[in-house]
Amino acid sequence: MKRVVWPWVDVTADDLMIQGVTGIDDDERLRKQQQDVAHKTKREAALPHIDRRRHRVLSRSAEYKTSGWLTTLPSTDNNTGLDAAEFRDALNMRYGRHPPGLAARCDHCNQPLTVDHALCCKRYGLVIRRHDELRDTFAELIGMAWGDAGVRREVVLKEGEEGEGGVRADIVARGVWERQAAASFDICITDPDATSYASKNRSTKSILKQHETAKKKKYRSAVCDSRVTFCPLVVTCDGVWGHDANVFIAHMAHALLEKEGWKGRGFSHRPVGAQIQNRIQNRFAQMQMQKRRRRRKSEVSVQEDSARQA
Repeated sequence: MKRVVWPWVDVTADDLMIQGVTGIDDDERLRKQQQDVAHKTKREAALPHIDRRRHRVLSRSAEYKTSGWLTTLPSTDNNTGLDAAEFRDALNMRYGRHPPGLAARCDHCNQPLTVDHALCCKRYGLVIRRHDELRDTFAELIGMAWGDAGVRREVVLKEGEEGEGGVRADIVARGVWERQAAASFDICITDPDATSYASKNRSTKSILKQHETAKKKKYRSAVCDSRVTFCPLVVTCDGVWGHDANVFIAHMAHALLEKEGWKGRGFSHRPVGAQIQNRIQNRFAQMQMQKRRRRRKSEVSVQEDSARQA
């Protein structure tokens, strides 16, 4: 009888993160709780005076603590360094502001180029690049935890039939949940401030849950036929993870802790789960507006050339 194993059922991310991963003692936890209360009071006093979009961005950032990229150590090996323009752009987006120097229109679809449009426009190129960046980062981390030999990318789980498309997983790895058992992962990056969500005032949790449910429904028959497990890795553009992704990251953190010499492979003494999330958030900060920045630099170069010729 065919069976699908859902390894995250009845397990919370908080449970896994606390069991030996966080390393925070009671006094430090109490101090952090007191700081959170003080910051929350100041934030709630300021939120009524800002517009709706910024209210959503700031509330989400504070609730889900998506500013981990600010504390990530710059590293050439891990490609976690931000140049001055990337840092300024990421900081502006962190506070719901429009980065300076934004081009007037998208150079592919000629629509007004806002931050929301840049994050959602499928012709802009950013959607595919940020997906591939996240896929490659997860594949690298999975290889560090369970061995590079068992990690494959862009694996077809089910061939397309007449009138139907096939099903392809972003990553397939062995030994993740069970010894020698294959586990598949598919990545979904969503913009919670898109008009379709913001107009209905959808909560971030419901948006993530919707995408997780859709992914499981799409892959259910394929993983049954292939006898592999499936885990959707759903995340917002600013680094808020879905439930299943949080559980997997915590599980991967445990596996990395068991590896000898893991500190020398891109991690410090800080909690491994937080390190993984911060590292990926840092990649988001690099990717968010790279294409816009390249266009802005090219426009500046053209202006300088024109000035020299004049």
